[in-house]
Amino acid sequence: MMKRVICFIIVLLAFAGCTKDDICPEDTVTTPLLQIQFRDITDRTLSKAVTTLRVVTNDADTLEAYLGESDTLVAIPLNTLATISSFQFINNSADSTATNTDIVTFRYATEDIYVNRACAFKTIYNEFDAEVIPEAGGNNWILDFTILTTTIEDETDAHLTIFH
Repeated sequence: MMKRVICFIIVLLAFAGCTKDDICPEDTVTTPLLQIQFRDITDRTLSKAVTTLRVVTNDADTLEAYLGESDTLVAIPLNTLATISSFQFINNSADSTATNTDIVTFRYATEDIYVNRACAFKTIYNEFDAEVIPEAGGNNWILDFTILTTTIEDETDAHLTIFH
């Protein structure tokens, strides 16, 4: 009986030490993902899906950032520890004969903002810019893009439109 009382007191003290701000709520805005929408080059008002889009980081780690069947909006993470992120955007990634890879480089300045004790900091991206690396022979599937905002601080709207 005494062991149960001691265990109860220990558990009670452990939970008494926790406060609300020890846990970061899911609805707290943290470092945003880059939101990219895809549109038709001939009618820029129409969304246009990219068939089996695959987005891979273009660095030594070669990590997959996104893989989708047919998408008009994707979200990818930018590197918070650098001011440049480069990605391979692979159109028709499931078809080895029709695959087309474009390299897109994003440049930005990072700013860390304190959220609270539980969530710590979030990074926002300022002075956002993009560049599509031209392929030899003009074989890019990404034909144009428009930067919708130069400051990325949330995920409520698209930040970049890619036309293909």
